[in-house]
Amino acid sequence: MKRVLIGVAFALLAAMPGAANAQDAWAMQRKILYLYPTAGGFSFKLDGAQVNPGSPCDANRMILPLGAPNYDAIIGSIMLAFSSNYVVDVAYDSSTVSSCDTVVNRVVVYRRA
Repeated sequence: MKRVLIGVAFALLAAMPGAANAQDAWAMQRKILYLYPTAGGFSFKLDGAQVNPGSPCDANRMILPLGAPNYDAIIGSIMLAFSSNYVVDVAYDSSTVSSCDTVVNRVVVYRRA
């Protein structure tokens, strides 16, 4: 029952309207390699192919800025995925791919069976 409730909660979080726009892109089926809380938000790094090849910093470093819609729920999902070694799909703003941190606006967490 607990697993069902957690699954329903994640489905509802994924369905919530957020800061989605026409420039959204997705990094699919990735693991989170590290977490890095900063004064400007919450940064983390994904494994796999480069998300942001134009970055002067790290091509797979993402950030959820402070004050983003659903900030607490998204951070909770990111921390759960990292601590449980779950894979994630991450939606990001493709217009931010020339900055150090690519801006995230949605996260979907998958538990492997």
